[in-house]
Amino acid sequence: MHPLKFLIADAFSSLFTIIFMVGAGYAGGNSFQVIKKDITKVEHIAILLTIFLIVIFIFYKFYRYKHDKDFRVKT
Repeated sequence: MHPLKFLIADAFSSLFTIIFMVGAGYAGGNSFQVIKKDITKVEHIAILLTIFLIVIFIFYKFYRYKHDKDFRVKT
């Protein structure tokens, strides 16, 4: 790619990226408390989901262990 063509394309894409990031920062900065509350809710849901999945995994492993143990051939 020709360097001048690259610089023009890079400048054009940077213009849109900068506008988007500044807009997102402005919108997020004005509603920081609302965003913080939403993130806290998501964290609580993620923690509960993780605990739930660990419990399911433990029960699954226990069930598989008991199931495999019942069908072993005794010698």
